[in-house]
Amino acid sequence: QLMYIMPHALMSLFLPVLAGFHAQNKLSELRRTYQVITKWVLTTNIVPFILFFIFSKEILRIIFSEEYIAGSMVLIILASGYFINYLTASSYYVLLTYNKTKITLAIATIGLISNIVLNLILIPKFGINGAAIATSISLILIGLLRYLYCYKILDLNLFTFKVGRIFFAGIISFIILYYIEGLFVTRGILTLGFLSLSLTLIFISSLFITKSLEKEDMMILRSIYKKITGYL
Repeated sequence: QLMYIMPHALMSLFLPVLAGFHAQNKLSELRRTYQVITKWVLTTNIVPFILFFIFSKEILRIIFSEEYIAGSMVLIILASGYFINYLTASSYYVLLTYNKTKITLAIATIGLISNIVLNLILIPKFGINGAAIATSISLILIGLLRYLYCYKILDLNLFTFKVGRIFFAGIISFIILYYIEGLFVTRGILTLGFLSLSLTLIFISSLFITKSLEKEDMMILRSIYKKITGYL
C-alpha cells in the first residue's frame, strides 16, 4: 500500500478544490485540476513502482525473511495492478464530485465479480501467482471503467504527450538503476536505501531534462516545500 500514500494525500488536498469548481460550474478549472492531480499521482508513484519491480526479492527478504522471496513475482504483479489503478484515482473523486455514487458502486461490483471469476479460473492453474493476476486485472478494470466514465463526463483525455514525457523519464530512470544495481554484490538494507535515494535523484533529474514539469507543478512544489519547512 506504499503507492496509496501519495494518491490519498493528493486527493485529500484537491477534493475540496474539485467540489468548489463543480459547485461554481467552472468546468475548465475542474478539468485542469483533474489533469494536474493525475499527473502528480503518476509522478509520485513511479519511484516506488520501479523499486518494487527491481528489488521485489530484497524487499521481501528485508521486511519478512528468506522464505518469502518465492513470492517476489506476486509483489511485482500486484504492484503493477495497483500502479495502473492509482493512475485513475482522481477519476474516482471526480465521480464523487458529480455525485455518481451509483456508478462507483456498479464499477466496484463489476470489479468484485471479475475478481471472483478470475480467481476461480487462474488459481488452479497458477496458484498464488494466479490470485495476484486476478486481483491486478480486476484493479485495472475498475480503474479503466472509472476513467472512461469520467471521459464521458468531461470529454478529457488525461494521457497526453506531457504525461508521456513522465513515463519516458521513468523508463530512463529504470534503465539507469537496473545498470547501477548490477554493480553491487550485496543487497542489504543500506544498499537498498542508497539505490532508492539514487533512483529518486535520477528520476527528478530526468523530469527536468525531459521538461516534464510545468509552471503549475513548480508552484505546487514550492507550496509543499513551504509547508514542510513550516513544520520544522
